[in-house]
Amino acid sequence: MRRKRFSSLIVGPSPSPPSARQIAEKLYGKIRQPDAVTYETMIAAYGMAGLAERAESVFAAMTGAGQRPRDYAFCGLIAAHSLAGDPEGALRVRARMRRAGVQPSVHVYNALLAACERAGQPDRALELLGSMRREGVEVDALTSQLLSLVGRQGVRSVESQQVAAAALSAAVAAYGTLLMQTGLF
Repeated sequence: MRRKRFSSLIVGPSPSPPSARQIAEKLYGKIRQPDAVTYETMIAAYGMAGLAERAESVFAAMTGAGQRPRDYAFCGLIAAHSLAGDPEGALRVRARMRRAGVQPSVHVYNALLAACERAGQPDRALELLGSMRREGVEVDALTSQLLSLVGRQGVRSVESQQVAAAALSAAVAAYGTLLMQTGLF
């Protein structure tokens, strides 16, 4: 007697479950009057996905609805621009905050420092640290970790510059020796 094989379970790839962002978008679309927390949550979700245009769109909807953005919304925008490969856009968010009357918090500075680390801009990170100190913003544990990462990056950059300078110096010395030996110098 031959056994029947049922292939009803193998009907092709099953659809993948919706992502957390897709679920959040669906829920967000159903809310008639989102509050500040709802807007900020969506901005942060788009920010962590590096979707700057979507984060900016929700930010515009938030301000258009008369909601005043807090630092959390700006952190989401910074992350969105940074993760989208736009470090300058991330850094411009700080000026937008000031125009909106929102003072940068340690969370905002941490997001900006992370943007500098991603973009390989240790000098900008040091400028931000100076701004933090001038504005009286307290450094936290995450700030210290980010500065450590940026510092290591800066050391590698300086080491690379020193190696390049040493190689250039050796090349110039060799060229000078060659010129002297040929009598051209």
